[in-house]
Amino acid sequence: MVYPFASVLALLATLALVSCETGYLRNLHSKDDQCLMLRKTVHVSLSNGEYGKGWSCEFSDHIMDIEGLSKEFLIMNNIISGSTYLQLPLSILSSNHATINITEVVLQADVRILQANDVNSFDETFRIKSTLVMHITANDAVTTSSMSELSNSIFGTNGNGYLSERFDSCSYGRLSLVPATGDNIVNGVGNITIDLDVSGIDRNVVLDAAMKKTNEKYATLAGSFDYVLFCLPFGTHDGTNTAWESYADMNDYISVYNDRWCKDPITLVHAIGTNLGLAPSYENGMQNLDQTGLMGFSSEENEAHEESPQMCFNAAKNWQLGLYSDRTITLDATLNEKFVDFGYSKDVQLFGLSDYQKATSGLITVRLELSASFYYVSLNTQNGINNETAAYGDQVLVHSTVGESGPSELLATLSNIDDVYTEVFERKSLSNGEIESYFLIIEVLTKYNPDPLHKDYNEMQGDSYAWAWVSIQVQKIDSPTELPTSLPTMLPTSMPTHPVKSTLVMHI
Repeated sequence: MVYPFASVLALLATLALVSCETGYLRNLHSKDDQCLMLRKTVHVSLSNGEYGKGWSCEFSDHIMDIEGLSKEFLIMNNIISGSTYLQLPLSILSSNHATINITEVVLQADVRILQANDVNSFDETFRIKSTLVMHITANDAVTTSSMSELSNSIFGTNGNGYLSERFDSCSYGRLSLVPATGDNIVNGVGNITIDLDVSGIDRNVVLDAAMKKTNEKYATLAGSFDYVLFCLPFGTHDGTNTAWESYADMNDYISVYNDRWCKDPITLVHAIGTNLGLAPSYENGMQNLDQTGLMGFSSEENEAHEESPQMCFNAAKNWQLGLYSDRTITLDATLNEKFVDFGYSKDVQLFGLSDYQKATSGLITVRLELSASFYYVSLNTQNGINNETAAYGDQVLVHSTVGESGPSELLATLSNIDDVYTEVFERKSLSNGEIESYFLIIEVLTKYNPDPLHKDYNEMQGDSYAWAWVSIQVQKIDSPTELPTSLPTMLPTSMPTHPVKSTLVMHI
C-alpha cells in the first residue's frame, strides 16, 4: 500500500536530516533503533531473467522488509541505498513484525532520516575485499555443499573459483575477493548451527537467526568482513514458494542464497555485483537481458555457453566500478555550452578489455553525458578474459543508463564499417533556459581484427590486438519537429572520416 503524497509532506515536517560522520561503510550501526535502508534485488529465477525489487532495512543483527515506500518519498528524502538510515521509535521495533510499514511510521513524530557520507566510491587503487561464506546447520537441514566445496567453488581453493577469479581477472587485480581469515574460519568459510527448523519457514527468519549466531561466533559482523555470503539450507520460502535463488541489497555486504545456488557461478556474480551497487543489464527496451556482460548473462538463454563463461562486465558497469579509468574519457554536453552550440566531433580508437595491457594508446570506454542520460561506447572483443562473451562479439556497443547507477540498456550493436547509430536528445540551454534538440551520431569508421591464419597481414598492420575507430558527433537541430534528411557534416577531425552512408538506425 502506498500512502498519499500529502502524507509525504506531513512526514517531511517531522523528519530531521542529520549527517552521520562515519568513515567506513561496515561500521554503521551505532544504535539499536537505526537501520540502513537498502534497495533489494531478488533473483527469483536468474536463469530466465526474473527479478524482484523492493526495499529492506538492516539492523546490526537482522533485516526487516519495508512496505509502502512511494517514489515521492524516496525522491523528497534523497533515499540512497547503503547510505540512508531510518531511526525508528521503539513502538515500531517492539511490534515483532517482519516488515516495517511506512503508513505506520509516518504517524510517529520521532522518526528520523540520517545520511551517511560514504557509499561505495571507487578509485584506481587496488581493493582487496575480505569475503566470508557461511555454511549453516539447522535442526532439520544443512547446507548441501560442504565447507570445502563452497571454498573451492567461490575462491578456487583447489581449482578455479569462478567468483573470485572473474573479479580479479576482469579488473586486472584491482578488485579482488579473498577468503576471510580468523578463528573457526577455514579457507574463507565459517560454520554455524541454528536452533531452528527451516522447512516451510520464511527465509528472512532463518537469515536473522544465522546473523545472530554469526555475530556471536565471529564478533561484530558489520565490521569484520567486507562481504558475507549466507548459504541457507533448502526448505525456506520467499513468501510464496521455495524455488527462490538468491537476493542481495545494493551497496551492502550481505547476500543470501537458497542452498545449491551458493555454488552457482553466475548467481554469485550477480549477487556480489548488486552488493557493489550494480543494477541489472537489459536490452530491447528492458525486455531482455543484455548478454554482453555478466550482470545480464543468463545460462538458460545461452545453452551453447558454459555456466561459468569467460566474460566480464559491460562498459556502463566498468565505469561504475572505476575500472579502466585511465582508458576512459567523458564527453559532457550538460555543462559545456560550446559542446553543442558549435557542433562536436571526435574520432576515437577503441580496443577491448582483453587488450588493456597490450594497447599503448586508445580507449576502453567513451562516456557521454547527454541531458539526464549517460551513454557508453565500447568494443566487445571476443578474446582473452572476454573470450566467451555471450552476444555481439567483436562489435562496437552503445549502452545507456538513466542516472549513473541505474540499470543499463544495450541500445545498439555496430558490426561493420559505416554502421551508424543515431538518436535525438533534448537539453536545456545554459544561456536562455530553453529546451533544445540535438542529434547524436555514432559511426564505425574502420575496424581491425588480427587474423591467426595470415600472420604477414597482422605484421603489416603492426598490431596484435583488435581495434575500431569510431566517430562521435553531436549536432544541434534548428527545427525540433524536423530531423535532418542527411547526417550533418561535422568539423574536421585528426583522422579522415568515411563518407556517411544512407543506412540509418533510428532509436526513438
